[in-house]
Amino acid sequence: PDARRATLDAALAALGSAPHRPLARYDDHATDAILTAAWLRANAKNADFWCPRAMTSLIAATEGWTFGVT
Repeated sequence: PDARRATLDAALAALGSAPHRPLARYDDHATDAILTAAWLRANAKNADFWCPRAMTSLIAATEGWTFGVT
């Protein structure tokens, strides 16, 4: 767990986030959720990610899977 904790904290630091509180279990679901939240926080104000110039209605209709929206 110490290596996993250090690896997760290094990834969080790369995104400008503080170290995480220790988890009872380190699995891909928990760590993906933490890293996704950190990435969203770091990039929330970057309009290029949310309104890309190449976005079409067809693309927009098929990209919601990232957040569980279909």
